[in-house]
Amino acid sequence: MEQPINPPEIKAVDFGAAEQAAFDRKRCQKEVEDTSVNISRGCIYAPRFEYHSGDPTWVRHFCFDQQKRNLLALVRPDIEILDHLLADEQALKIAEAIDTHMHREMREMLRMEPTAFMRWFETEATDVWEMAQTFPNGYLQLMWLAGEAVYERFQGLLPINFR
Repeated sequence: MEQPINPPEIKAVDFGAAEQAAFDRKRCQKEVEDTSVNISRGCIYAPRFEYHSGDPTWVRHFCFDQQKRNLLALVRPDIEILDHLLADEQALKIAEAIDTHMHREMREMLRMEPTAFMRWFETEATDVWEMAQTFPNGYLQLMWLAGEAVYERFQGLLPINFR
């Protein structure tokens, strides 16, 4: 006859605010590492937001997922820090749409330089309508301008061979 398995008792741990924030960052980073797609590789159009404990769950994706941050940087280049995002209702709608509708192919393209992404986005991305409904009027032109600005920054970072 089998003996019933009794799980060990789980004790509550009282974290201070700093310890809780560090724990949350480690847990979120672990969640990112456990995904089947590496979301930290590729081109960086804008730095990811700094994560703060207590931020809405979907917001932390922009703290750890570079491709989602890249797309937000093209659509709303004026959003440079998380506080700007949280204070702007339209930007929040855009970020939520990006978080909801990002797919694998788009993620792969957002790892490339921004002008390559924009060429793909304009010609081959056929399933972005739901996401783009939240984007500002004239978003394609805005995205091109933001992408070209990022590309110009990349040009200053490329190694030059003087041989």
